[in-house]
Order: sequence, then structure tokens, then C-alpha cells
Amino acid sequence: MRAAVLSGGGAKLPRTLLGKEEPKVENPAGGDPLAPRELLQLAFQERPDRPLDTPHPMLVLLNTFVNRSDADNTAPLIRRRPQGGVPAKHVLNYIGHVDSYSPLRAAGNLAIGLGAPIAGKNLFQPPCDDYTDENERIACGWTSGQWLPEVALPVTGNAGGGQLTVVTRMLPAPAGKDGHYVAFEPAEMTRIADFFESALTDKAPTVK
Repeated sequence: MRAAVLSGGGAKLPRTLLGKEEPKVENPAGGDPLAPRELLQLAFQERPDRPLDTPHPMLVLLNTFVNRSDADNTAPLIRRRPQGGVPAKHVLNYIGHVDSYSPLRAAGNLAIGLGAPIAGKNLFQPPCDDYTDENERIACGWTSGQWLPEVALPVTGNAGGGQLTVVTRMLPAPAGKDGHYVAFEPAEMTRIADFFESALTDKAPTVK
């Protein structure tokens, strides 16, 4: 496999569990639907006035069991630090906002791990301090801090000394839809098809 498209992915399990809104689980006691963080709040028997955060001891313990397979550790192996004998891959990655399944910061963690800059514009332009939502403020800083710089479309061979094409498309959720599915919009499906087609014929594929 030379090229891959990733959509709706994320990294860092604790951040993901605390930020995602879907899928909801039925509360066995009351029958009301609970987001993952609400379910964990009950499971850990924490008071409602003490919301969970990532350093919570139970979340840290849970993370020790899964961290070795978390994309926070495995994403760099795809492009930045491929294992011996396994070539680095071309990647077209997608972040949609608002994504109820993969929170913004979890999706950004994956993109940073891949080393996949934003093809086009970051949805959250400076000044970053103008954003009242902490997650959006941090997402703004991905570009200003050069974690995820912006690159203009079309993109060909932007990584690996011109040998690899690795980018992230960051898109708003279409009206009435969840941002988790932005890659399935017609324009993006065409872009994905063109990316794969060029991966079959060119040394480095193009993201148009």
C-alpha cells in the first residue's frame, strides 16, 4: 500500500473520550442517553460538580493498557518514522468540525502525529485569543505554532524530500450534517479519487 485516506480519526484516548458526543449509550438506571464522558463520570462515581479531566487517575490507568496502540504513538510510523522495511506512505487526512465522534483536539493530535500540514486554510485563523472555545483556540495555534502549517492546493511531494504527499484537509461540517463525514461530500470524494489515481501513476500523488 502506497497511499491512504484517513477520515474522522483521532489520537490520545483520554482526550477523545472526554470530548466526543457520539455514540451515546443508554443509562442502565434511567434510560437517558449518555455521552462517553458522562458514562465515565458515573462509572468512576465522581460527583457531578467534579467533571473529569485527562489527569484523572482512572483515565490514566485505562490509558496505560491501550497507549501502545494509540494513534498518538503509531501515527508517526506511517510517515515520519517508518519501521525498517516498511516504506512511508502518502496520506490524505480529513478533519471535520464539528465532529461528534472525533473531537477537534483528538483529530489534530492525529494530524500532528502524521506530520500532515493543512492543505488550504485552518478553519481557525488568528488572533487565536479571540476564540472563547478552548479547543478552537488551541486549533488556531496549530498553524501559528507551525505544528500544522498551511500549504496551498494543489499539493505534490510536500514531505520526505519531495518523495511523499502528506496533507490534512480541515473542513466545516455541511449544513445539517456531522463533521465526521466531510470526506463523503461530492467535492472531496472527487479529490480522493484523483489522489488515488495519481498515486497509481506518479512518483508522488497530487491532492488537488
